[in-house]
Parts: sequence; structure tokens; C-alpha cells
Amino acid sequence: MNKMNIRKIMSMALSLLMLWPSTLWALPHDGTVAGGSSTITQPNAATMHINQTTDKSIINWQ
Repeated sequence: MNKMNIRKIMSMALSLLMLWPSTLWALPHDGTVAGGSSTITQPNAATMHINQTTDKSIINWQ
């Protein structure tokens, strides 16, 4: 491959990544504890903490 082809391929790949929906990287939402004991906190849009205080827990996500 010559440099021009590599540049075209890289340009196309970057364009596709920019069009990729940001929801694919979104955190789950509306978690409810259905069994066991857990707490779900979200201090900011990019972080979620799940503290499980029993050996088993069931969380339902929307």
C-alpha cells in the first residue's frame, strides 16, 4: 500500500468513529435492586458506583 491509500483508509476510519453513537458508551440507568442488598450511586455522568453488601444481588436495569 502506498501512503495515499493508507491516508484514505485512516481518514475513513476516523470519520466512522466520529459518527459512532455516543450512547454506546453510556452507563446503564434506572437500576433497581430486586434481590440482596446493594446501593447504586452516580456522582457524575461518567461514573457509577455499585456497593454490594450481600454475597448475592440482583439488579434490574432499564
